[in-house]
Amino acid sequence: MNPAVEWNQPFAVVDFETTGLRSSEGERVIEIAIVRLDGLNDQAPIRYSQLINPQIPIPSASTSIHGITDDMVASQPTFASVADTVDRLISGAVFVAHNAPFDLGFLTAEFERLGRAPPQPFAVIDTLKVARTLFAFPSCALGSLATRMQLDLTDHHRALADANATCDALHRMLDSINPDRTQTIDGFLAYLEAMRKGGPERLSIRDRLRRAAQHNRSIEITYTDVQGPGALTTKRRITVGRVRSQNVEAWCHLRSEHRVFRLERIQRVEA
Repeated sequence: MNPAVEWNQPFAVVDFETTGLRSSEGERVIEIAIVRLDGLNDQAPIRYSQLINPQIPIPSASTSIHGITDDMVASQPTFASVADTVDRLISGAVFVAHNAPFDLGFLTAEFERLGRAPPQPFAVIDTLKVARTLFAFPSCALGSLATRMQLDLTDHHRALADANATCDALHRMLDSINPDRTQTIDGFLAYLEAMRKGGPERLSIRDRLRRAAQHNRSIEITYTDVQGPGALTTKRRITVGRVRSQNVEAWCHLRSEHRVFRLERIQRVEA
């Protein structure tokens, strides 16, 4: 498949607010938001948002985070009442969430409670994993990403606000990593896996830096810019002095000074 065409698959950017953190221990969904895009560049997505009656009390510790109370959900539909809508919006789409295993766990648990198979997505993209693995920002929490990327997140920890911010963060990161969409979705996910700590691409980057140090060569790196409001990465020409376990000591031609670069923030190395 043409990679650019593949990114025209439907996307479902999902966020759940819940009674607690562990779906395996009977915690329930209390708010659902799904931003359904007809392709990644859809400018008029469907935005679905719904409070849910979990049929169990909401702990005060959870309410202190998202602000949702028992009174707010008392007259709202149960998950069973909205399951068909959720299924329709997610099935066959690329499932996107910030900390996707959390949301997928609750999605699966709610459908299994109904005796139904959960929706089957086309693929899963975890924006938390993308931010940690490829950018290694000081904090990869959604609120921190929104600040770094200057995204609108005025009602953090409510489902629709978080889903909208997750959608925007995905766009920003993909535009930095693969702006021309030359990778397929599977190719992107494979690259993400290869760039994990100890992954083959991470090891290759370390080896290229070490060879540059041995031969006193200048190279260009693509490096995370941890401060806003500009591009998420910058290209920097460096002359590598020493490669350590977590850092690279090098002469930075941009700054005209010796600098220390975090290995986990280097996305590419080029001659």
